[in-house]
This record gives sequence, structure tokens and C-alpha cells, in this order.
Amino acid sequence: MKVIFLDIDGVLVTFKEVHDKRQSNGMHSFSQECVSRLNKIIDETGAELVLSSSWRIHGLDSFNNHARHQGMSKLPFDVTPNLDSKLESGVYVAKQRGDEIKHWLDRHPEVTHFVAIDDSSDMRGVEDHFVHVKAGMDTGLQDSHVEKAIKLLND
Repeated sequence: MKVIFLDIDGVLVTFKEVHDKRQSNGMHSFSQECVSRLNKIIDETGAELVLSSSWRIHGLDSFNNHARHQGMSKLPFDVTPNLDSKLESGVYVAKQRGDEIKHWLDRHPEVTHFVAIDDSSDMRGVEDHFVHVKAGMDTGLQDSHVEKAIKLLND
């Protein structure tokens, strides 16, 4: 199984959508250009989606209902866990999104290929499978990110 760990803000939502009014469900609209690019990755790889974004707090059903109306060709079937930061040997250790992805992967050995698409860089442990949307909220998911994601998922 191929999996895309998907962030939302900075990947599918840009400043343009943030400045527009929130929808009645309290969630922002997605950039249609960015959704089209995500759909291309899905179409060319057959990958499944796992929501790694903070949007997971809305619950998967609520998110998927919103995403369905935003034109996503496939909806996430799961979310990464929200791991708490903790004190280890007297040192405060903040959990990173990469830790949450690794935790999810440890419980799903059927995954053969994966990619994390995110505008944040807290990807400890999954750096080799990371597509960094550096411009984030300025531009969202771009063609160069699509090419890299497809290569990581299909190689």
C-alpha cells in the first residue's frame, strides 16, 4: 500500500483562502489549484491518504465531509495519532509530526511506499520521504512538489 501523509494548512489552504470567509463548518476552503495537484499525485500513484494535519481535531468524518465538497478525488481513511510531548530522563521532549507518522507506520506494515507532504519541517525520522512545501501559505502545493511526491511513491 502507498500512503500520503497529508497536511492541510500551507499545502491545500493558502493565505488567499484564509483571507476569504471561513465556511459555516469553521474550516477554510481549499485552493482548487492545490487540490488538482493532490488529485494528480493520487491518480498517478494510487496512494491512500492519511491526515497528519492539525485539522484531524475536527474528526475524520467532519473533515471528509468538508474535503468531499472541496473536490478531493480520494478522502483520508485514517489519521495519525496525536502524541503528547513528555518528560524523558528529566528532559522535556516535544513530539514532532515525523514521530506521529513513524508511530502510525509501525502499526501498518502493509505500507510499501509513503510520502509526507507538509509545510512544516518537523519530520524527524521520515526526512527521506518528505516533500517540503517551503513557501507554504504563500503558494501551497506546487508542480515541483507533485513531481517529487510521485517519484517517491512510484520508485
